[in-house]
Amino acid sequence: MSSNFKIVQEVVVNEHKITKFRSDHTGLSVVHVDNEGPIVNGYFTLATESFDDDGCPHTLEQYENQFGIIACTTEANPRPTIFVFLGSELYPYKGVLDGLANRALANGTNAWTDVDHTAYTIATAGSEGFLNIMPIYIDHILYPTMTEAAYYTEVHNINGDGEDAGVVYSEMQGRENTASSITDLCRQRIMYPESSGYRYETGGLMSCLRSLKAEKIRQYHRDYYRPDNLCLIISGRVDHHKLLEALGPVEERIISKGPLPPMKRPWVDSPQAPLMSETTNTTVTFPSEDEDMGEVSINWFGPPIIDFLTFQALDILETYLTDSAVAVLKKEMVEIEDPYCTSVDFYSSQRIRVEIRLAFDSVPTEKLEEIEPKLFSILEKIAKDGFDMDRIAAVIKREKLKLLDRLETDHMTLAWPCLVHFLYGKEDDSDLEDFTNDLKNLDMVATFDNATWVKYLRE
Repeated sequence: MSSNFKIVQEVVVNEHKITKFRSDHTGLSVVHVDNEGPIVNGYFTLATESFDDDGCPHTLEQYENQFGIIACTTEANPRPTIFVFLGSELYPYKGVLDGLANRALANGTNAWTDVDHTAYTIATAGSEGFLNIMPIYIDHILYPTMTEAAYYTEVHNINGDGEDAGVVYSEMQGRENTASSITDLCRQRIMYPESSGYRYETGGLMSCLRSLKAEKIRQYHRDYYRPDNLCLIISGRVDHHKLLEALGPVEERIISKGPLPPMKRPWVDSPQAPLMSETTNTTVTFPSEDEDMGEVSINWFGPPIIDFLTFQALDILETYLTDSAVAVLKKEMVEIEDPYCTSVDFYSSQRIRVEIRLAFDSVPTEKLEEIEPKLFSILEKIAKDGFDMDRIAAVIKREKLKLLDRLETDHMTLAWPCLVHFLYGKEDDSDLEDFTNDLKNLDMVATFDNATWVKYLRE
């Protein structure tokens, strides 16, 4: 076992052991989630923060992921990814990772960019192939060949017809003026000040992409793609000795590059956005062939990311209000003769302070102004009359059963909270169990009485 890596935390969640290592020499973090099954999943994650709309996190992904890399999206910020895999310093050829992935019985590689992080992923059949490809994958992430030619192909260029082109530019051209993108950007602009990275379009706005230069992308890579800002989250059956042995050459290569300048921790060490002092109502127009329908999005700041019990309680409330035709909001606003909308759903984004969004889709234009007062009249009635405690209990029981099932079948069930912990958890990792043990919080909210649920609803 490499002497550079030390175990900094060990927790057990429903018989799944999570072990976190960190290198004393390079700061590289490794989290291993011991899941049964033949598949080994890797989520190689970097905390990425941007203070403009140039789209550097997205364009880097394009540099890393050009040839044969399968696109992936996130619910919070759906966009495909392509840019670090044109080659690395040790493997300066395109397609190396794909060829190796096939030999490791992997279905290619994958990646996604979200507002607060970038993740590169791979899934292999068995640990042997995973350990063989992992050092090469890391070399592509930390030491890619980012050429001018790749920039012109992948980010922006003027084609032979005098038109703006490039993979990233064309992608953003296709989504920048959609209803969801326009409303999301408007929400970010309202909720966050200019000093917050949450305010900006991580994918890049077309006007900014046209003036973006390759050197700025390279500088962004130097700033954020560094070993002390990289966490290797690995889920599956992997021997710890072999895992750290495979990282030995990676450590040696990183050390040979020399010391890096000090780095502020993204998001955690940045100035925190103040809470909104008053409610803001904004009307946003967007291009559409149908002028009879619109959308309504109601947004709140939720609890801090470390308030796990409140976050779990709000998740149960959201399910109680919208999960089926008998849920209160669906019953009062959708399943009626003259509906206010065709669907109503909650979405939560785990930022340093949780964002909560309630989305109403396909709202008749004449009812757009009626959504907010109708919603709050329903919520006020619930607060006054109380909750159906039998249904609350049924929701909690169902959510617990679903969680237990996911723990056995879905590697992301524990990998995702480990990723969020890497972004926002304590530096000494003492709160890793708090981020990963939702079962404990479900048991706690199951003891809440009606008055407690009303308190959370009003908050």
